[in-house]
Amino acid sequence: MKSLRHFPEATLSINRVFHFTLILIPFTFPYFQLVFFNVLMVLLTLLWLVKKNFKERILSIKNNPVALLFISTYIIYVICLIYSEDKATGAWILEKRLAILLFPFILATENLDKRLVHKILWSFVASCLLATLICLGNIIYYDVVANGSLTSLTFDSFERERFSSFIPIHPPYFSLYLTFAIIILGYILMTHWVEWSWQKKNAVTSLIVYFLIINLLLSSRMPLIFLALVFIILSIKHIFKHLLLGAIVLVIVAGMLIFLLNQYTLLQDRFREITETEWSPPVGIYHNSTNMRVGIFICTTSLLKENWLLGLGTGNTQQNLNSCYEEKGYSDVLYKLEYNAHNEYFNTWLNTGIAGLLLFVLSLFLPLRKAYKRKHYLYLAFLCLIILFCATECLLERQKGIVFYAFFNSLFAFHYKPL
Repeated sequence: MKSLRHFPEATLSINRVFHFTLILIPFTFPYFQLVFFNVLMVLLTLLWLVKKNFKERILSIKNNPVALLFISTYIIYVICLIYSEDKATGAWILEKRLAILLFPFILATENLDKRLVHKILWSFVASCLLATLICLGNIIYYDVVANGSLTSLTFDSFERERFSSFIPIHPPYFSLYLTFAIIILGYILMTHWVEWSWQKKNAVTSLIVYFLIINLLLSSRMPLIFLALVFIILSIKHIFKHLLLGAIVLVIVAGMLIFLLNQYTLLQDRFREITETEWSPPVGIYHNSTNMRVGIFICTTSLLKENWLLGLGTGNTQQNLNSCYEEKGYSDVLYKLEYNAHNEYFNTWLNTGIAGLLLFVLSLFLPLRKAYKRKHYLYLAFLCLIILFCATECLLERQKGIVFYAFFNSLFAFHYKPL
């Protein structure tokens, strides 16, 4: 009996479902511990397996050095599980990071057209919009409808942890998503500026401003710093070409920043904390995000000095960090809540040694160089955002970070489609 792949109608149907699944996947990123993503990921993998020319597609990976590089960043974790003392945790980490292995295999062997890539990007933007509306709707309901008074709604109602709890998602990762959504919208706006109507331009611009306001409410420093750098670079590059437009955008953004900084004390405190906090490890109840990072940095570098070559092995890192926090007498918040290295480069180094760190760095900077040469500015911005974000967060320790990076990194690396 012939398999379904020998029938053109079946092959066409499989391709359509495959493409529709690809569009839906980024829509699931912000929500509910990625339950919907996991279902779609299983479906996508099964569809990919039953598509025609399976052997040829697998063999094509051998001739794709970028795909091999991405896959190697997962394989090194498998290898380092061999000398891990905590193999149960190591196996859980491998399961959690499986998207880093699967997406290069799947996307490197597919031919996605420009329209499909465009739909995937808009799906992610729509997801971010819905996520913010869910959070805003819940805040308005609990603070206005439930209390029966508009005065119950203040800037403190939008406190970052509370705002993101309705999805739920950790604030820095919510901010990461919104930052990339802003970059996507900005890129699309600039690409289609000439042929678009003013209605479309105003709609996209309004959405950018809306996402920026929500991002400011979330008060995650690194994504905001990245956006500030992008804004400065674009202003220098384009303000003299479009003087009136540049002046209008500058006034709007500056006005919005001044207003929020005056009204939203948490945003002020988040940046003031860096300069006003004593740069020493936290003790007892005297801890904040700045001095905790000092304690984390001391323990991380201490462990690296002793295990710089091979690392601790996949799965052993958190246990060793917790022991260090406790032995040094730091605030018990660090080891009771199991704070990780808060730096993906150090985290990779601790888990997989110098070889794993080198592979991870190459997997970021070689595509960055290629994207720059090809003038693939959206991929270039994505990689710069990831590189910066990894300096203050363990992006690949949380599944919401893993799937975001693995999906878009593979999409852009293997499907350069100028919009």
